[in-house]
Amino acid sequence: MEVDTIRIAMLQRGWSSADVAKRAGFKTRSFEAQMSTGFPNTLGRLKVEAAFDYFLPVWSTTKTLAVRKFCRDKFGADPSLLSLPELRQLAARISFPGWQAHTQKTDLLAALIIHLAVIAKQT
Repeated sequence: MEVDTIRIAMLQRGWSSADVAKRAGFKTRSFEAQMSTGFPNTLGRLKVEAAFDYFLPVWSTTKTLAVRKFCRDKFGADPSLLSLPELRQLAARISFPGWQAHTQKTDLLAALIIHLAVIAKQT
């Protein structure tokens, strides 16, 4: 079903596999291979959602995509696509309280998404 959603979105925009691959940071063959296997990689899924400028909630919720887009637009980075060291730098830069206590990427990312949602609501 997710692959069908991606294909329909590509058709609606007149995009080829090469177009989406380029926007997502993949080689065309890599994108096509992932698409043929249902995008088994979480990072690949996140990149594909970003390639559609966060307007196509395939694996994420609409709210999560909105927060990711807000962060990208306001702070220059999508937190879901960052490594742990990059995520920690972002958290420090935006003065996220208690970020030093988070040693796992998933924990820091979850807490940061909530914090960013609050910031987005205030702006």
